[in-house]
Amino acid sequence: MNFYYITDENGFLVQQGTFSHLNEAQMFREQFGESFHEGNPPGHSAFVSSPSQRHRWHVPTEVWVEIRPDADELWATVRFKRDNLIAETDWRATRSVVEKRRLHPAWAAYQQALRDITLQPDPANISWPEPPTAPTFADQDPDQYPVLEGNAKFELFTDAERAAILTTASTDTAVMLLVNRITGAAFITYADPELEIGLTLLVNKELLTPERKAEIVISLLPPSMRNA
Repeated sequence: MNFYYITDENGFLVQQGTFSHLNEAQMFREQFGESFHEGNPPGHSAFVSSPSQRHRWHVPTEVWVEIRPDADELWATVRFKRDNLIAETDWRATRSVVEKRRLHPAWAAYQQALRDITLQPDPANISWPEPPTAPTFADQDPDQYPVLEGNAKFELFTDAERAAILTTASTDTAVMLLVNRITGAAFITYADPELEIGLTLLVNKELLTPERKAEIVISLLPPSMRNA
C-alpha cells in the first residue's frame, strides 16, 4: 500500500489517500499533474485534526493556516443569520398589527437592531443583539407606560374639558400649540416629559383642576406604579 496526497495551486492539502498499483498512481498523475505527490504530506499526520474548519494544511511551510472568507462571503452569512432571526420574531409584529396592540418596545428595538446589523464595520466580528425576555405586547408589561393613539389621546379629557381647551386654543397661543402637538403626534405617553408640561399648562390656565390632572396622570402611569 502506497500513500499519496494532492495539493492545490497554493500548496494547500486538498486530498490524501492510498493506492495499491502503479497504474493507479499513473492515473492520478495524469489527472492532477504536479499537484499529485507520492508519500505523506511533510509534517502532517492524518491522525491530527485541524484546529478548526477554517484551517488548512500548507504543505510548503508545514503549518496550519486559517483561511478567512472574503468580505462578500462573510456579509452573505451575516445577512442569512439576520434574516432567520427576524423571521423567528415576525409573528410578534404580525400579532401586534392584527390585534391592534402595541408591540413591546424591547421587541421593536431588537428587530430594529437586527435590521441595522449590516451597519457594523466588520462582518467577521458582528455584535449580535440578545433577544429580550419581555412579553410580546407592551400592555402585558406592568412596568410599561400606556401609549394612547388616535381618539384615545383626547379621551383623557371630559367633554366639558375638551370644549374648554379647544375654545381657549383659538385665542391662546400656548394652548393652541399644545393641542396641535397632541393632534399631530402619532401617540402620547407620560414617559414623554412634554406631556407633564402640557398638563401643568392646562392647570395654570384653569382648564383642568389639580385633582383632575392627578387623575389623568395616574391613568397614564404603568400599572406597577399606580398603587405605589
